[in-house]
Amino acid sequence: MKLVLKITNLKVNYGPIQAVKSISLEVKKGEIVCLLGPNGAGKSSTLKAIMGTVKSKGEIIFEKEDISGIKTHERVRKGIVLCPEGRGIFMGLTVYENLIAGAYLVNKSKIKENLEYVYSLFPRLKERKKQVAGTLSGGEQQMLAIARALMASPKLLLLDEPSLGLAPIIVSEIAKIIRDINKKGISVLLVEQNASLALKISTYGYVLETGRLMLQGNSEELLNSEEVKNKYLGVKK
Repeated sequence: MKLVLKITNLKVNYGPIQAVKSISLEVKKGEIVCLLGPNGAGKSSTLKAIMGTVKSKGEIIFEKEDISGIKTHERVRKGIVLCPEGRGIFMGLTVYENLIAGAYLVNKSKIKENLEYVYSLFPRLKERKKQVAGTLSGGEQQMLAIARALMASPKLLLLDEPSLGLAPIIVSEIAKIIRDINKKGISVLLVEQNASLALKISTYGYVLETGRLMLQGNSEELLNSEEVKNKYLGVKK
């Protein structure tokens, strides 16, 4: 299967603190790959490095091209889009205005098509398109954050903690939406503290601890791993 993303010896430093310590990972076309680990493991820093919003060392290859030296907006144009932790939506703008903001770098001829797609994926957002984003529920705000990212026509969608702080019923809905997005041919790199959810919807997983890659493997194997069960799934012997 064709590689969409290949990272080799990625390092991220914040001053003297080394947040990511020479990790390597891959995402194949059409895959959902998850990145697991506790707080402070370097998961979000890895996504930010891929996006170019933090300085990093190492090689980042996207669709056979080394993008390590190019700016964030150029990465978006190439098809890498981040849906950040904490949603990052514009609270004072309407749902529709947030979505249009997400399509800032997209060819105008694609905007209508992308709008129709996200409204089909999130009918609730269509109903609330004139509503100010800050008045939406937490689950609706997360849907808006994902929808806004999709407006940029990603080939690779980076999702950072999409289930954080949401009720279980909404988490299940978000999981289904991630699968539906993936069925459209969009590759997904998912950072998620809910390890059980992440491993159930992904095909491959990487486990980070204090910036180092500790485990990797097929998601089903990791889900059944005693080490993963004990450390990340809350299952005790």
